[in-house]
Amino acid sequence: MRCFGFLLLLPLFGLIAAAQTPADEGQAQPELTVTTGWDRILPIYEAAHGGADRLENLTYWSCDFAPTAFDDEGVETALSVKKIEMRYHHIPPQDLGDMGVSKHLPRAVRIESEIDISETETPDMVKMVSIVTPLSVKVWLENAKGGFDEVDVIQYLNFATLDASALLAHFDLILMPRSSDLRFRYAGVKTRDGVKYAAVDAEFAPGRSVPLLYRNYHSPETTLIERVDVFDPTTKQRLGCTRISDYEDHDGLKFPRSFLSVDRDEKPVGSWTLSNVKINPELTADRFLKP
Repeated sequence: MRCFGFLLLLPLFGLIAAAQTPADEGQAQPELTVTTGWDRILPIYEAAHGGADRLENLTYWSCDFAPTAFDDEGVETALSVKKIEMRYHHIPPQDLGDMGVSKHLPRAVRIESEIDISETETPDMVKMVSIVTPLSVKVWLENAKGGFDEVDVIQYLNFATLDASALLAHFDLILMPRSSDLRFRYAGVKTRDGVKYAAVDAEFAPGRSVPLLYRNYHSPETTLIERVDVFDPTTKQRLGCTRISDYEDHDGLKFPRSFLSVDRDEKPVGSWTLSNVKINPELTADRFLKP
């Protein structure tokens, strides 16, 4: 079976070895920038997204998700397209039909994809649906009759958890600047890719179990995040980065559609391309309960 999780920022922790780049090695002292701290960057960043209310009112989003992977020679391979749907903020109680009325609806990630369940060289592709919330991880595989059977296979459950965690972490960094799960700290002006950015360090609260540290680089022109570096939390060494581009306007909210991850030596690791993005689409109450 082949299934690819989309942990963008370096799915190769086992290869982290001797040569790593210290977080501040070779960096000059911060120079003049348009802001002098996170408290001043935050309102400008929110304004770039149409205002704080636009981010606060984000409840659902969906997209078609096309990941790719790179081999040791740098050859890029397109992987199967996935359908992503996310329930983003806690939502007031809703009538869930046979399930009764919810006390609240927790955050959730729903992924539709195809996987190869064959153990031979001949592919055997089947549809898979996974729904991950803070309370449960569930996976269904399509059966011969066109329906779906829930499966309790640890490998599938782990893939679903990895994918959902990666999505939540990356889009929280971009779309939830006031999240109580995140701590932001202004890191000064840093030059990357020939551009002087206002850099902001981000760390998730322990309860989120995100095992990495991040640094967001805010564009001096738009304040949008154009790059995210990832660091080892113990050594504070930089492991690689993701470049973010192709922001698309959705009634003021800027949603990125292109992500490219490289390792510390600028070797490509993987990419995401998002299309058919929808902000706050109408979804049925049971969308995050079953296929």
